[in-house]
Amino acid sequence: MATDNVAQMKKSKDAIMGIDNIGFFRLLSEDHKMPAQLIPHQTSFDFDMSRDADSTATKDGSIAVPAGLETELTNEFIDAISYTSDAIATAILNGEQVEIWMVNRRRKNTQGKYFGWYIRGYVTEDSGSNDADDASTREITFNATGAPKRGWVTLTKEMEEEIDFGFRGLAAITDDDATGDGTAWTKEDTGSGELVSKDQ
Repeated sequence: MATDNVAQMKKSKDAIMGIDNIGFFRLLSEDHKMPAQLIPHQTSFDFDMSRDADSTATKDGSIAVPAGLETELTNEFIDAISYTSDAIATAILNGEQVEIWMVNRRRKNTQGKYFGWYIRGYVTEDSGSNDADDASTREITFNATGAPKRGWVTLTKEMEEEIDFGFRGLAAITDDDATGDGTAWTKEDTGSGELVSKDQ
């Protein structure tokens, strides 16, 4: 038991990198039509939870009474023609409720699922920057309804490749073979292979 605790403490010192926290988005009205969609070309994702506390004076001293939890997310991304880009604009124009996930693509549980936060709320700001000598960017602010929820999510192969494309071979991509007859490198491949004769 003590050994398990030591191993857990060592794991807890691993730094969480910002690049590994990825945002996904979906209009709540489309939750039966499609999976969550990756927010394209993300450059930052800020996640802020705050709770004020009112102080009440008593004869025994002050007592802090916590107020309601407020959660705000700010996501900046390079604008692109995509479902997510257009759906975010639709959400703020129509006051539609949305779903947002912040998924850490390196933190896994024993079932192979990834740690994530789930937030349901509204887009409250959509600010675009369009400098002549730079890519067009959008900065989106989401305000949560209720408290965020923590849990574990599955990243499909398609989602993982959208985040970071996988290895492909030289053949054409088909419905039966999405790898182009390629095989991705694994750590077991280290030092493998052999030189063949020029005649072969």
